[in-house]
Amino acid sequence: MNITIEIPNIQYFIRAYRPGEITVNNDIYTKSLIISPQKLIPDWQPQSLADLTAETLAALIAEKPELILLGSGLKHQFPPSSLLIPLYQAHIGLEIMSTEAACRTYNLLADEGRKVLAALLIR
Repeated sequence: MNITIEIPNIQYFIRAYRPGEITVNNDIYTKSLIISPQKLIPDWQPQSLADLTAETLAALIAEKPELILLGSGLKHQFPPSSLLIPLYQAHIGLEIMSTEAACRTYNLLADEGRKVLAALLIR
């Protein structure tokens, strides 16, 4: 599914999503990644929700976004709530959705100038 064309003033945008593959700008990624309007971290360690740890979520907090979109893979599913406590303690908003929905939402929020970060699990 194609999502959008280039968005001005945003260095990284999601052009397309297919199960197992995310197109950022003109590059295709087949592993989980972290994306914000000005930064891309390819090959984020966890590949599925079961792989999330406090350490992998700490990488998200370190970026200091106002909102994190957690793309949970093919299905909308939630990680253990105990893993999310540090995000709430850091006063960072969190939305959990399927990776496909997170890809669409990321572009909309980035276009609005929001300080958003999407952590996208590929499986």
